[in-house]
Amino acid sequence: MERVPRKKAKKDGKRSLLMVTLAVVLCGVAAALFLLQKHPALPEPKPVERHFLSDVEEEALAAVLIAPKGKAAYPLVLTEKGMRLQGREEMPLRENILSDMLYAAGHVEAEIVIGPEGEIEDGRAAFGLAEPALRLVLTEKDGRKTEILFGDAVLQTDPEQYYALSDGVLYTVLAEPVDILFHDMEYLRDFTQPQIQGDLLDRIRVQGEEDILFTYTPDGFQMESPISYPAAQSKMDALLNRLESMAFEAYLGPAAEQDLAALGLEAPRITVTLNQAKSIISGQTTEGENVTLNVGEKEYVLQLGEKIGDTALYVLWKDGVYKASQFLFGFLEEMKAEDYLSQTPMNFTVDR
Repeated sequence: MERVPRKKAKKDGKRSLLMVTLAVVLCGVAAALFLLQKHPALPEPKPVERHFLSDVEEEALAAVLIAPKGKAAYPLVLTEKGMRLQGREEMPLRENILSDMLYAAGHVEAEIVIGPEGEIEDGRAAFGLAEPALRLVLTEKDGRKTEILFGDAVLQTDPEQYYALSDGVLYTVLAEPVDILFHDMEYLRDFTQPQIQGDLLDRIRVQGEEDILFTYTPDGFQMESPISYPAAQSKMDALLNRLESMAFEAYLGPAAEQDLAALGLEAPRITVTLNQAKSIISGQTTEGENVTLNVGEKEYVLQLGEKIGDTALYVLWKDGVYKASQFLFGFLEEMKAEDYLSQTPMNFTVDR
């Protein structure tokens, strides 16, 4: 795709095995000692040889119940179209996320076995299991069921771990790949990510604490608000890259079905307006014929609402409400006009 007119482009194997084995044993012992220090009433924790609390391939699953704490539980059931949300079988799902979730649910790996629940004087509450952070129930096609409760994260462990209870025995389990199961149901909902092309943007406006406006000229971007001044090329390149990298975490649904006031989107904190220039798409058909397509000017409006803790926020985009990562969108909150002013606004030719 190009703009009209076009812009400027922008050792010893046995010894190694012994050392690895020793490192694994030492890590296990360290973890066990830490657990004993934190919970002196526990039976002696011990590392386990590779052991899975769930060991089920996707093809053997008939249903999966995922119930994160404080969020609606959602069952996935097997249909003619594969695994789908029960009661919402027609809703398109993100197949890559669904596949990752089913793999994580069927491969929960234990790191430390602490002992039978009945031998633990501290009880479930000490491990965040009185009200589990996550309840997972797997139902296989042959009717066999597996239930796992996940509690608190285990402090100071590498790799990261959670306490987990299965068949009356307390373990610690690896956080990877289990973490994906802590998402709510909307995380599965299919949607199209924004596809911003920085080299086609003619106008960028960010309205927050300041009203910052940039327009493209043959000499590069010019700041028009809050003052008229040439913009720094390196800063604008970085901004264009950040805009191109924006992506959403989950689609919550059409704006008309959401409580925009509660999400901070009735009076957004920040509004971003992007104007994309005309462009031409060139390519070939399956028969090898060269074709071109003229694409008209486009305007995109993106609005930022309330934050969700320290890691996420609500976003309104094309009449849809999304959950997005603060890491990918936080730069819009930090923008200051003075940071984009060119330090060399004029060039002079010097004859020697």
